[in-house]
Amino acid sequence: MLFMMRPLFNKGVKPAQFANMLLELHTAEYDRLRLLHEYKIKSIRDGAQANAKIEPLSDPNRNRGVVFSSQYAQQTRIIISTVALLNQLRCI
Repeated sequence: MLFMMRPLFNKGVKPAQFANMLLELHTAEYDRLRLLHEYKIKSIRDGAQANAKIEPLSDPNRNRGVVFSSQYAQQTRIIISTVALLNQLRCI
């Protein structure tokens, strides 16, 4: 920003206008980071609610008789949370 001051002032931009531009840029960046933080909180809350709805996987009468391990559940949760975060980042 400091390197932009002299050329802008030479072209007729006044210090008050430059200050307003900096304020606008700062506000836009702050809002972007705040929304990203809120999306992270929402995904954590949604993930906690989704985990509460998961039925037990150890019942052999369900899932075609397959009993899933805890490692499978952990890897699936990581993949789902990564995909959800990537989808949220694309929306920004």
